[in-house]
Amino acid sequence: MKNAEHEQEHGAQQDSSYGRYDLGLKSFVRSLRIAFMIMAALIIGMLVFFFAFGGFVIVSPQESVLLVRFGKVHAVWDKGWYWAFPRPVNEFIRIPKTPKTFFVSFLAQPERGSLNPGASLAPGRDRYLLTADANIIHTRWRVVYRVNNARTYYERVIAATSPFANELMQKLHPSDEAYYGGPIVLMQNMLRDIVIRTTAAHSVEQALYNNQPYISQVQDSFVNAVADMDLGVVVDAVTIDTAQPPLKTKAAFDEVSIARQEREKMISEALSYRVEQENQALSEEVRIKAEAENYRTRVASEIKSEVFYFNKINEEYMRSPETVLVSLYNYTLADVLALTKEKFIIHKSARGNQEVRLKINPEPIQKKLINNNNENRG
Repeated sequence: MKNAEHEQEHGAQQDSSYGRYDLGLKSFVRSLRIAFMIMAALIIGMLVFFFAFGGFVIVSPQESVLLVRFGKVHAVWDKGWYWAFPRPVNEFIRIPKTPKTFFVSFLAQPERGSLNPGASLAPGRDRYLLTADANIIHTRWRVVYRVNNARTYYERVIAATSPFANELMQKLHPSDEAYYGGPIVLMQNMLRDIVIRTTAAHSVEQALYNNQPYISQVQDSFVNAVADMDLGVVVDAVTIDTAQPPLKTKAAFDEVSIARQEREKMISEALSYRVEQENQALSEEVRIKAEAENYRTRVASEIKSEVFYFNKINEEYMRSPETVLVSLYNYTLADVLALTKEKFIIHKSARGNQEVRLKINPEPIQKKLINNNNENRG
C-alpha cells in the first residue's frame, strides 16, 4: 500500500513539472518555426534575386560581352541591356574594345648601378638591330591596336574564364618595357621578328634618317601578319618612337646628320634662288613681249593711217594734180616754219624795191617775261 501511494505521489509530481515547462517548450518550438519560415523566405528571396538580377548585364559601347554557356560561346552582346541565367548555367566575359598600346624595344640598357646606357654594347644585356650595310642601330616601336571581333579574340587567343584578371606587367627580358601575359606577348614577338627582318634589308640611312618607307614596310608587314593569323584584333598604328645609333658612334652620326642638314639647306636656298630667277626671267619676258606687241600694234596702225592718207592724196592728185601739189607745198612749208624761232618774209613792192627790217638787239625772252609779270602786278 505504501509503495502504491509513493508511486502516485511521484507521478503527480512529474505531471506538475511537465505542466510547469510545457509553455516554455511550446514558445521555443514556435520561435524555431518562425525562424525557419523567415530563413526559408530569405533563401527563396535570395534565389529569386539571384536569378532575376544576377543575369542582368549592361554592356557599354567600349566593350563586348561573351555569353558562355557550359564552356561554349553562345552569344556576343554589344551595346545595350541583356539578361540570361547566371552561373552555373552561363558565364559573362567582358572584353574591352578600347585602343591598347604595347612597345617593342631594341634599346641599350643602363649598366648595373647606373641610369645611363653603357658606352659599349653588351650582347645579352642590350638589344640592337643590324642594317643591310652592317651598321648597328637602336629603335623603340609603339603599336596601337583594338579588339574588333570579341568571339575570335576569345576563342583563338584568350580561352580563359577571366582573361584579363591576371594581365599584369611581366618583364620576360630586362630590356622589355611592356610585356603582358596573353595575346600581347604573341603580337610583340611577331613585331620583333618583322622589325629584325625588315631592318636587315635597309641601310642605316634608310632606317635612321629617310625612314618613312622603312616604317611603312614594318607597319604593312605587321598588319598583314595579324590579319593572316585572324586574332580578332585590328592594328591602328605602328610608329617608331626612337631611332638612334649606338652611344659610342653617336657623335660621328651627328656630324653626318649636321652635314646632311647643311647640304639640304644649301640645296633649298639654291632651289629658291632658281625659282626667283625663273620668275624674274618670266616677268621680263612678259614685259618685253608686251612692249613688242604694243610697238607692233602702234607701227601697224601708223602704217595703215599712212596708207589710207596716201590713197586719199593719190585719188585727189589724179583728179587735180596742181591743187594737190600746192596743198602739199603749203603743209610742208607750215611744218618747216613751225620749227623756226624767227621768221622773215621778204616781198617785192610795186616798184620792185625790197625792204628788210631787223632788230639788232632783240629783247631777251626771260627779261621780257619778268617785265610782263611786273606790269601785271602793278
